[in-house]
Amino acid sequence: MTTRAVHLPGGGIRITSGTAVTILIAALAVMSAVLILALRNGTSEVGRYETTLAPVVERHNGAVADWNAFVNEHNATATFSLGSYDAQSANASAEVTSIISEMEIIRAEWAAVVPPVSRAEPHALVLAAMDLTMQGVTGVGAYFDAAVTGDADYTQAQASLAMIDEASIYWAQAKSFEG
Repeated sequence: MTTRAVHLPGGGIRITSGTAVTILIAALAVMSAVLILALRNGTSEVGRYETTLAPVVERHNGAVADWNAFVNEHNATATFSLGSYDAQSANASAEVTSIISEMEIIRAEWAAVVPPVSRAEPHALVLAAMDLTMQGVTGVGAYFDAAVTGDADYTQAQASLAMIDEASIYWAQAKSFEG
């Protein structure tokens, strides 16, 4: 499904999709699977790898939950008047900036782990998915930053959300390696 930014008449966007509430659900599924495997296989090379990633997975799941909560909250309150839009954009910008900061830390932690050969490809796919997701969320943050000053680019918001959708392809490919 494609996530879209719907331009509202009074200004601003509503983040929509058949899966807007769970924009990053594929990411949660992959990361949860890694966590479950870590708990099951702690002694082999793969088990040690998965155990090492367990805290990263937990942080990632928290960041995904924060993003999904942001989307829900933003969409629930996205009835804009010209006066309230600037304040709402400033609040949205601060929330997204916090999520981006957490995603940057998670990405660095994931990248620092050296996978065993058997996990190298899905590890790289997750990293690519994280990069696209972070670029998309960063673009949404830039949209809200610009909205505060009245310079928001609706097309840029749509392109940023499309990156998040594209990331779901990488999440699905990484998930296909489970087992």
